[in-house]
Amino acid sequence: MFIAFKRKYPETLVSYRFYSDTFHKHFSHLRFGKPKSDTCSKCDLLNAKGSVEEQKCLKCKLELHHIKAEQARKSLKNYTIESQQPTSDSLVISIDLGQVIFIPTLPHIDMFYSRQLSCYNLGIHLADTNGALMCLWNESLTGRGCDIGSAILRVLLSGNLQPKVN
Repeated sequence: MFIAFKRKYPETLVSYRFYSDTFHKHFSHLRFGKPKSDTCSKCDLLNAKGSVEEQKCLKCKLELHHIKAEQARKSLKNYTIESQQPTSDSLVISIDLGQVIFIPTLPHIDMFYSRQLSCYNLGIHLADTNGALMCLWNESLTGRGCDIGSAILRVLLSGNLQPKVN
């Protein structure tokens, strides 16, 4: 933020220290931290606290879990490279269900669950052509689970995920 401030007001003679002190004094309610990323339920479980012996065992299991996840990412990358070859007859797709989108955005806690419509966003990526599709629906049409399968089937049958032409 200090760098952005100096770019906007290059003629000011404000030091980083003065800027930082002023920021902390007048905006003490603001905090900065690492962006949160999604973790799987197994990672959350294995990061649980316990006795020293339990923590050693959980740490080993977590490392093994991360190794398996890395192997899965490498496999996806290798399959993607293979599907991009001119002679390949394979098709690699990746699917990701994004966070639920609430409409309208109402911050008041009493209104949060009772007055908002949940919308679901499913992203489908075709690795060999780098194409992508987004499927969006709301809870009034159906729930989350059964419509994921319907969305994938509809996209596959629609012809929108065409493999590359050899």
